[in-house]
Amino acid sequence: MRNGKVMRRVGTLGVAAASLVTSLIIVAGESNAAVVKPHTSYPTYNAALVASRQREIWPYVDGSRFTVTNVSDTQQPMYRPLYWFGLGASTTYQPALSLANTPVFSNGGKTVTIKLKGWNFYNEVTNKTEQIQAKNVEFWLNLAKADPTGYGGYTPGYGIPDQIASTKIVNTQEIQINLKSAANPNWFLYNALATVTPLPSEWDTTSLTDPTHHMVGCENLAFTAVTAGSGPCDAVYQTFSDDTNNYAADNTLDVFKVYSGPYMLSTYHYAADSTYNVTLVPNPNYSGPVKAHVQVRFNYFGTTDAEVTALEAGNVLSAGGALPSLVSAAPTPGQAGTNLDGAIAAHYNARSAGFWGFDYAYINFSGHAVHNALLKQQYIRAAMQQSVDQASIIKKTYNNYAVPSCSPLPYLNDSFAKGVTCPYPYSVSKAKALLTSHGWSIPSGGGAATCTNAAKCGAGIAKGSKLNLTFEYVTSGTSPFDTTVATEQSDWNAVGIGVTLDPTSDSTVSTDCLGGTTPPTFDICEYGGWVYSPGAYPSGEQLFLNGAASNVGFVNDKTMNADIIKSISSNTTLAAYDKYAASYLPVFYQISSLSVGELAKTVVGAQPINPISDFNPEYITAV
Repeated sequence: MRNGKVMRRVGTLGVAAASLVTSLIIVAGESNAAVVKPHTSYPTYNAALVASRQREIWPYVDGSRFTVTNVSDTQQPMYRPLYWFGLGASTTYQPALSLANTPVFSNGGKTVTIKLKGWNFYNEVTNKTEQIQAKNVEFWLNLAKADPTGYGGYTPGYGIPDQIASTKIVNTQEIQINLKSAANPNWFLYNALATVTPLPSEWDTTSLTDPTHHMVGCENLAFTAVTAGSGPCDAVYQTFSDDTNNYAADNTLDVFKVYSGPYMLSTYHYAADSTYNVTLVPNPNYSGPVKAHVQVRFNYFGTTDAEVTALEAGNVLSAGGALPSLVSAAPTPGQAGTNLDGAIAAHYNARSAGFWGFDYAYINFSGHAVHNALLKQQYIRAAMQQSVDQASIIKKTYNNYAVPSCSPLPYLNDSFAKGVTCPYPYSVSKAKALLTSHGWSIPSGGGAATCTNAAKCGAGIAKGSKLNLTFEYVTSGTSPFDTTVATEQSDWNAVGIGVTLDPTSDSTVSTDCLGGTTPPTFDICEYGGWVYSPGAYPSGEQLFLNGAASNVGFVNDKTMNADIIKSISSNTTLAAYDKYAASYLPVFYQISSLSVGELAKTVVGAQPINPISDFNPEYITAV
């Protein structure tokens, strides 16, 4: 899951899920004996945020806030998902860090049995722990049934909740999920169960300020008794998803102070940039194998230049991003060279990693954009893709800290498909030929082409129409991405595609690009890209299946739908889907930038940058 330089994955399980099941640990009831009072002071790990800020702490988050910054950086350290994927350089399933044992599939792949490990929630207000139970898993499933489109990872018809026929709580630590149709076990674990976060009973309420007197019983309902859009579960969703309930302001509400992860919320102050402050502190009562030792403070910078200035000062950040130009060229993708900036080199070690995803810009297929008739023409999308010299941009702008992209599968691994031969390799002459052969006249000096033959130009394009489009994106100052888009504009102009750039703020693009307007009104819009997490199996249903919550470009192609459905219903490879998606162009494939980071030399225990953007600061022992 990532939208916005946000969503995140790798490898299949490799063995049958049933063979990995470990013994069940039962911890009965509520326990106060082992509860440890939180400390008041911890060493501070200062992390940088550039042009993107936390906007949601409740983990059932909609498409407009389904981002790395919200989910990976903020929510998951406090509210652990049922299953954990990725640690350090690994992108795979992590049984030891998961709240439940590996699911067992039976009944031809239609019954899934989940046994919890007996770990606890910790309530900071009461200083008590309470066992995470099957009803807390049911709570999430019921919420998903009541308001499926309220979650950014929702895919209509498949996964949670639409593919579930019924559930059965076997005992306090075991729940069975019965499916309407068989699922690919790898896909269901990586992309469906990975989205589930067991929810504490304190959230089964319609009051954020007096929750205990407004409990509604969603967690105790049978899944089959939940009605979409009404009833107690919908009431819970409406309460927590309402922005007027202070998600974007000082948030000190006690209802959120119930944690299942290694961290707790200390401050959440969302206001002007100068007062922006989010701090996480260790949860000493975390049930998992690694307890946190340092607090994490997120430091916001409006531009990349401002963040680099802080790195050069050497006394502000424990970790941050770096411009590729400040580091010697990458020896191989994912490996970092040495710092070229002397001030940064004195305090930090450079590091780099790829990510389990791809960068792209949304294309509006909804029929409501001003220039939608242009974008519906596959040949125009192909000309745009073919006219960009990705290899040159990677070398000149990213100092080799990027890889070319022409399909939705991550470059890191070919476990799911062998990788496609890009159907539209860079060629100015072929890009021009695509346009001229379809009735467009290109000015000799470049600029927007004119349709001179409406019959060839395509449906909805009148004779005399100009090939002009608008590209909206998040700007962070003089970043490589800003340079990339300016270069692309020049490349497109040279072949007859006029593109007006609209660089704007994170909040504006988040609203315009990630589902704030339905149907959307943008032509082309970029919020960064997609990380396959949660949803590590890169089958594409969250992005491209018709009606999916994160399909904000309204892609709806019969062949692509069929390829995706086949891959999530059986153990077929993703080769057919990958090949078709590369040719059809449901998005504009951008260069996939690699992470270039800096880690203070004093930090001990930090994991390598994770390709699926998961954040495990609990491993840090000193700053």
